[in-house]
Amino acid sequence: MAAHRAAAPEKQIAPAVRAAIERQDRDLASHREPEAAFRAVLARQDQDAGQTGPGRGSDAYLRARQQAARDRAARNLPTITTAPAAAQAPLRDTA
Repeated sequence: MAAHRAAAPEKQIAPAVRAAIERQDRDLASHREPEAAFRAVLARQDQDAGQTGPGRGSDAYLRARQQAARDRAARNLPTITTAPAAAQAPLRDTA
């Protein structure tokens, strides 16, 4: 396998494709806004995501995540049933 990999030709990108990629990267970089301009917006989005209230839409998402967690827990844990306290026999010392 090593001999096959060593003999395989290295993949080369066509010069026209390479030039197009470089041109796109250069054009995108020249029109890009600085990341610092969006820090306040991203911080506000993080803050809003932590709040739940009417009209936020995140309360439904939170409920869905909680239900999914309960469903996962129900699939992973065995069901344990207990008898009501009145139905249990009192413990007796047999020694």
